[in-house]
Amino acid sequence: VPQHNETRGSIHEPDARRARLPFARPTRPRPPPPSPPPQNVDRQEQIKIMFKRSLGKKNLVGLDIGSSSVKAVELQGKMGSLQLASLGYETLQPDTVVDGQIMELNDVSNAIAGLFSAHQIKTDRVAAGVSGSSVIVKNIIVPQMSEEELEESIDWHAEEHIPFDIADVSLDYQIVGSGSDSLHVLMAACKRDFIANIKQAIQLAGKQPAIIDVDAFA
Repeated sequence: VPQHNETRGSIHEPDARRARLPFARPTRPRPPPPSPPPQNVDRQEQIKIMFKRSLGKKNLVGLDIGSSSVKAVELQGKMGSLQLASLGYETLQPDTVVDGQIMELNDVSNAIAGLFSAHQIKTDRVAAGVSGSSVIVKNIIVPQMSEEELEESIDWHAEEHIPFDIADVSLDYQIVGSGSDSLHVLMAACKRDFIANIKQAIQLAGKQPAIIDVDAFA
């Protein structure tokens, strides 16, 4: 189970989102069409590049809040030699979670607390995932530029691909390939209130939401 603070790659808590930096839209002529993505960078490789992390010194519990149950798994050890420490699930009533959105916070937080208690999970730090219509994952192509320039302009590029107000989302990205005149970027975004909803359920259960990631990468 990955740890967020080591490298970028997780959609984390809203107040940790990078500040938007002002910049002007380029007035120079539009560059020629970018070269196609590198053929050797497939989807699985992109995931590895974007979300390669270590567990670190502190244990972490992976938590899956689904539409019918809450599932938890705890791994111990180091990358390459992990061992299963705890595994369990608690069922949820219908419509407690709809399209990834928690509708009944108390029911979900009670299920999380009961799950940890029943399986004697002592670790409080939790990694959870987000999914549903509030989550956007896209491969985008931008003109060739430095990492610093991309950091400053990523919000502008993201606005062309995200159907939400950019101020209302938490955003992260990773360069996964480079051509002679372009960069290939894997971008993930999620509505901030959607993340806050999951964090609140975890905190009400007395646990610490250390990582909020996209389900597909968690």
